[in-house]
Amino acid sequence: QSILFGYTCENKHNKYYEFGNVVLIVEMPTLKRIKVQRINPNQLFVTWLEEWRDEAIARNSGLECHFSIALETLKKYPLPLKSGTDCLLLKHFGKKLCTLIDLRLEQHRAAGQPGHELHSAEKILQINVKNSEQKENRNLKSYDDEALMGRPCSSKNEGIALVNKCSINKSTNVSSKKVQIESATLVRPSKFSLIPRSFNIILLIDTQEVKGKVKDDVVSQLTREKINFEIRHLHVGDFLWIAQCRRTRQELVLPYIIERKRIDDFAASMKDGRYGEQKFRLKKSGIPNIVYMIEQLPHGTTNNSIPEANILQAAVNSIIHHGFFVKDTSSHRDSLLYLATFTKNLVELFKDKLLIQCDKNSLPDKINFDAEEISLMDFKQFNESSMKLRALDVQQMFMKQLLPIRGLAPEGILTILQYYKSPMALKKALDDAGPGAVALLTSLQSVRTKRRLGPILAKKIYQFYTQGFLR
Repeated sequence: QSILFGYTCENKHNKYYEFGNVVLIVEMPTLKRIKVQRINPNQLFVTWLEEWRDEAIARNSGLECHFSIALETLKKYPLPLKSGTDCLLLKHFGKKLCTLIDLRLEQHRAAGQPGHELHSAEKILQINVKNSEQKENRNLKSYDDEALMGRPCSSKNEGIALVNKCSINKSTNVSSKKVQIESATLVRPSKFSLIPRSFNIILLIDTQEVKGKVKDDVVSQLTREKINFEIRHLHVGDFLWIAQCRRTRQELVLPYIIERKRIDDFAASMKDGRYGEQKFRLKKSGIPNIVYMIEQLPHGTTNNSIPEANILQAAVNSIIHHGFFVKDTSSHRDSLLYLATFTKNLVELFKDKLLIQCDKNSLPDKINFDAEEISLMDFKQFNESSMKLRALDVQQMFMKQLLPIRGLAPEGILTILQYYKSPMALKKALDDAGPGAVALLTSLQSVRTKRRLGPILAKKIYQFYTQGFLR
């Protein structure tokens, strides 16, 4: 009763009751921190995906990016899955991958191995008390995503993932469980990632854009706008953006590229054929968002080579047929201000994203900017694949042969190449089709856009490849 009316205080370990000249010390019970360790309920599927990813890396097939993204999604899913068909509800799991899992699961069961079982709640959540023995093994036992990713900016290239096979001695007392490390394997994947806020967005400017007195204007204007930029030799395009790791200097290309044309140069490129070739190379670059910047002439200067109506029509065709975005600027200074604003918007858009390196052939057709992860192409691969080759192969010569056909856009050329790899293959198919040759060409459909060639273009191509001088 006296304690109830006395002075009370406490700290982390003891509780003190003071009344009069008497102090009563009550030792508080020692609380131990517990750790909840989640066991993946779909470990069998995770193991198979890791095997397929490693095989894709070894074969250099370009599919490792798809397996890696699907693997990350599967690891985050907290509920058990019975089959590959159930995986369809997960992001980045298509029908082909789910069918592959089902076939592997049938082989697994036919071999008499333990099937893919549903884990109970007790197996999914395993509680381990951090006792002294666990603290000694903490450095070997625990690793998180950052450890798996290695360093902040080169997650899958230089990082070392410890794959530990742990055996747990079962006991009724949870605190007596011991984790024994049986083996540790070093895994060095070839891909890398840039984690959020570990990279800089840099505007790359082609060396041809900063010749003579123009260089001083470009440098001063962009420096005044506090834009991070570099001048490099670009094999395609005049301006593009990269995400560069602050520590390792690894670089990924952002999905935007700009081709700048002053209106007199634009007219000259239409006359000498550079316009069509540049558009085709831009479409083949692997960058989905292409901006065609048309810069007006200085005041008092006129363009007499091509009528203005023809230039306007070419710009409209680039928008409708090729999917370009055409930007009209009033002067060179206006173009630089546009680049500065564009760069600032890209910094805000990408700074909180996880950027994952992906092969050029495995890039998605459209980028979902609402997602936390975005797959991008390595800058080195982009620049090397965009080089002009002097020795052209049959397919590249076929492309150049189709370019002069009026009305045939780069998308239409790629559609033809999907079905026929050489002029001889196309001509043989037309000869075999006989009267239905035009209908055969009309039925060709682009895999990406689902658009067909159309009867007018089909008739032009048929006449071009069935003329007498080609026989």
